[in-house]
This record gives sequence, C-alpha cells and structure tokens, in this order.
Amino acid sequence: EETTIQPAYLKNIRIADRDGNVLYDFGYDDVLHEEYQQILEYVDTASPSDSLRYVKTFRSADMVVLGRKIYRYASSGDHIGYILIYINEKMLHDLIYADITFGENSNILLVNHDGTVISSKNGQMLGTSIAAENAFMELLKAKENGMTSFRTVINDEPHLIIFKYNESYDCFLMATMPRAYITDETRHITINLAIVASLMILLSIGATFVIYLSIMQPIRQIVSRRKVVADEALDREINDASPDELGFLARTIDELIAELKGMAYEWQNDQRRKRELELEMLRYQINPHFLFNTLN
Repeated sequence: EETTIQPAYLKNIRIADRDGNVLYDFGYDDVLHEEYQQILEYVDTASPSDSLRYVKTFRSADMVVLGRKIYRYASSGDHIGYILIYINEKMLHDLIYADITFGENSNILLVNHDGTVISSKNGQMLGTSIAAENAFMELLKAKENGMTSFRTVINDEPHLIIFKYNESYDCFLMATMPRAYITDETRHITINLAIVASLMILLSIGATFVIYLSIMQPIRQIVSRRKVVADEALDREINDASPDELGFLARTIDELIAELKGMAYEWQNDQRRKRELELEMLRYQINPHFLFNTLN
C-alpha cells in the first residue's frame, strides 16, 4: 500500500548524476562518502527495482535510504542519475511495530534479500546481517516453495515465523513468534472456553430445574385431585392461573369438579326426596288398613 511520508520522518533528499556527483541535497543529514558510494552501487544492483538500505548518519540517526535510478525516458535505458530519499527508521516503528506484539522474545523485522536488517522492533539488530542464520536460510526455502510461514529454532527456543515478500523492493517483512506465546494463548482460550462451558451448564441445569418445578408442581396438584371422596374435598380447588397448557388443564379439572359437586348435591336432594316419597306411600298404605281393621 502507498503511504505518504510525513515531513517529520523525511530527513534528506539527494539527487545525483550518473557519476554520483550531487546535484541537489536537502542538507539535513548525510553519511560518509564511502557509504554513499556503497548506496549507489546497491541501487545499481537492485535496478530496475527500487532499493532499501539501512544507514547510520553523521548525527547517529537510524535511516532507511530509498534509492532509485533516473532515466532520461521511462522506456529508455539511458541512465542519467540517482535519487536518494533518507527516511527516519522510526517511521516504520511507529506505523508498523508500535501496536503489535507477539509476546516476550518476539520480533518484527524488515530484511533485505541479502539478509541485512533494514528495520527492526529490536533496535540492536539494525544494520546487522542474519544471512548466516538458519532462520533466514529456511525463509528463502519457504519463499521458493510458495510458503508464508514455517517453524524454526531461534536461540534454542521454538519459533513460528510469518513473512511477506515485497517484490518491488526485494525484501521481507517477517515476524518471529515464540511457540510459548502461541501455546499460552491457546491455553488461555481453552480455560476461557471451559469457564464459559461450565457457566452454560450451570445455567442449563438451573433453567431445567425451574422448568421442572413449573411443570411438576401443577401436575402434582392435578394428581392430588384425582380422588374426591368428601364434600370438604370438593371445596378445594387447584387455582392455577398460569396461561400455559397445564394451567388450562387445571382450570378444566376445577370446572369438572364444580360440576361433580353440583351433581352430588342434586343426587343427595334426589335421595332425600325419594325417602320422603317412600314414607308418604307407607303412610297412605297404613291408614286404609288401620281403618279396615277397626271396622272389623
């Protein structure tokens, strides 16, 4: 992605002819003449691509020099000069490294194709070469195999390395992550998942218990009314006002019991009336017989 270089990070601009003679110099900071010649040689080697190179200036500032060859025409090979832009290495630190961490002993580096560290979150590695290190050689092999990550050992500690190759500048942006960081994060995630799962189980058990009570209590009340043998038992109702199916069933049973109670009272009245009629009939039967016996 294209990024605008803020003036605070832009420390010098130098334009030179094809022989390295300076035509324009911003004049804020610079390097030794010998190192300046090395920069031009490095630009020649990287051409037609742009080049990135780490330097330390007169003011002991860490700089990244962006170099490009200038041609008379875009499509011609007539080389007429160079343009060098000196960028404070702190820009990469502020824009890329500041808010990124992969735990203790991790690092983020911008490494040239020859293994020279252009920029690093660990300032002690600036300008050093990691070409001889096993991690960089494995990185080159991973790039050839089309990979973007691999595992290796750095300082006797397992690491995971993730990298991105930039073809325009022929360099690598790589991040080294200790395996302990990954396992610790995995362990934390596992613990958090276990806590969440335990809470969900407890909530499920609690909800199940509440639902069980809300179902079984009305059922027990209904079952307790299955046998009604006394008049005082008829006066007891379930009185479940809940809007669910069990509440509807309880109210229906209350209505049935009320109807049974009414039918029981009618039956008792019928029995009493029946006895009264039987006594009346007996009285009618006794009276004629008594009169007949008396006349005899």
